[in-house]
Amino acid sequence: MCLDCAVEIDNRPVKLDIGIGFGSNMGDRLANLIKARRLLLDVCEDPDKAIFSSVYETPPVDCAAETKLFYNAVGQITFSNTPQSILDLCLHIESLLGRNNLHEPNAPRTIDLDLLYAGKVVTSTPQLTLPHPRLTSRLFVLTPLAEIRPELQLPGDNFSVTDHLEALSLNTLKFPIVTRDWQ
Repeated sequence: MCLDCAVEIDNRPVKLDIGIGFGSNMGDRLANLIKARRLLLDVCEDPDKAIFSSVYETPPVDCAAETKLFYNAVGQITFSNTPQSILDLCLHIESLLGRNNLHEPNAPRTIDLDLLYAGKVVTSTPQLTLPHPRLTSRLFVLTPLAEIRPELQLPGDNFSVTDHLEALSLNTLKFPIVTRDWQ
């Protein structure tokens, strides 16, 4: 599906529910998540419709051995913008909160905002792939996503978020919840 086609029908903007992954492992991790959430809600279509998971403390994945634990959460926020423009917004927020956009993969970060899905949009460009290509293989994303959208089926997928979580989480520990309320 074309990104531009996904947000306009008959010259009317179409609202998209955008899934966003939040992560932080530097500085005041909870404060970083809260600031990013507020900045996104300030520009979204309907802040009262937004839903957010609890914040979980999770081990780093594919990072250097001395990397600190992450705080991770997921939100679903409605926008009437293209997914690319939301990605640009997320990169801008990361920069505002101290993340250098020229960083090594899996480097420590004050904030990391990942677009996970955008309604039924399926796209793959050098800048953005939706749904996120590693979403269903990451417990630190599936755990909070299953909390807010357990029955969600991503475009082109026959399994729900809960199905993916159950398949990955066999014989693994559950992540501790840091807080359920992070406004």
